[in-house]
Amino acid sequence: MQVKGEVDLLTAPALRAAVSDGLTRLPSPAVVVVDLTGVTFLGCTGIGVLVDAGLRARERGGAMVVSCPGGTASRRIFTLLGLDGVLTLIENLDDLDGVI
Repeated sequence: MQVKGEVDLLTAPALRAAVSDGLTRLPSPAVVVVDLTGVTFLGCTGIGVLVDAGLRARERGGAMVVSCPGGTASRRIFTLLGLDGVLTLIENLDDLDGVI
């Protein structure tokens, strides 16, 4: 799933619905991939959506993979908050081969 633009209080519900749909449709264990390379702003609501989805995926034996390049604000936030233990972080979609 590719996300672009701002993920904030107004747009996070659409992200939550899309991620939830992906988790529901995919057979267990599901690996959901979210590409944040086109995201210009990631607010705390968006982070919460991704963490919640990551925990749900784990409960089903799967994983949440988030593509966000190092050096971006999104990547720094995930690392500073220690969320790389909940979400599998990759630099770009080419790195999926080593994860899935």
